[in-house]
Amino acid sequence: MLDVVGICFLTLFLIDTVAIFTDKKDFDGMKKAGAFAYELLEYAAELIAPGISTKELSDLIHQKTLAAGARSAPLGYHGFPEACCTSVNEV
Repeated sequence: MLDVVGICFLTLFLIDTVAIFTDKKDFDGMKKAGAFAYELLEYAAELIAPGISTKELSDLIHQKTLAAGARSAPLGYHGFPEACCTSVNEV
C-alpha cells in the first residue's frame, strides 16, 4: 500500500528572469506571497494522511490557491499536470 508521507513542494510564483526589488511595494508583495506560502504549506500538512492520493492533495491545494487569488507555479510548467509536486513513499 502506498501512503502519502511527504509535504507538497509549493511555489506561488515562477520567475524566469532575475527579479530586482527596489521599493516598499515590491517587498510588501513578497511578504504577502511568503505569508500565503506558509499558510498553504500548513494547510497541506493537515491534509496528509494515509489513503489520500497525490491527486486529491493537488486538487485541494489548487482550490485554496485560486480562492486566494494566487496561482501555482508548477501547474502547466513544461506540461506539468498538477498544482503541487508530491511524492509517495512505499511503506
